[in-house]
Amino acid sequence: MPATVNMPSGAQLEFVNPKEGVKIPAVVMNTREGCRMWWSVQQDPGHEYFNLAEVVGLGDTVIVTLEESKDKFGREFPLVIPGPTGIWPGLKDNAVYKLRLSVVCPSEPVKSYADFLITTNSPPTVKFLKVSPVKGEALRTRFIFSTDLADDFSADYPLLYKYGYRFSDQEQIHFFSTSNVDLQVTTILPAGELFFFFLCMLFD
Repeated sequence: MPATVNMPSGAQLEFVNPKEGVKIPAVVMNTREGCRMWWSVQQDPGHEYFNLAEVVGLGDTVIVTLEESKDKFGREFPLVIPGPTGIWPGLKDNAVYKLRLSVVCPSEPVKSYADFLITTNSPPTVKFLKVSPVKGEALRTRFIFSTDLADDFSADYPLLYKYGYRFSDQEQIHFFSTSNVDLQVTTILPAGELFFFFLCMLFD
């Protein structure tokens, strides 16, 4: 049987934050000793390009050993593209990349490959969250949460604003308002002597 490349269902990742990098899982099945595998970036219209070998050092060709070819579950060959580091500026924001994993095996005239699409999208830049008044009485005082419009690419609007708080000794966030319109909301906070964290979260 010829070597085949297995990608995750859908073979694409969307809303990837280019500052954090990305991992593309892949498994090559039916490999034999001497099979060669490598990742590359395709220079297709509408897709951004960078040289894996020169910029990130990830374009090396890997040759399957005899021991690896015996693995009935296939040879894992993921690609990990880091965020900005050293002279590598990272992936561009709001861009589409086509990555290809290719496999060539001895005595097989045809190259096997599979493509994977990555669409990047940086998170919005959040403005300061203001709370008024700064002090009050639990279960009585009406606190006003307000912020300014977050900065993002126009194609990402409208954004979703989520207002909430959490106790200083807890991880759970208690949201009391979710909206893609309201930049100011009012709520009454619960009783307690713990310190509150006030958050304003935005999601594309």
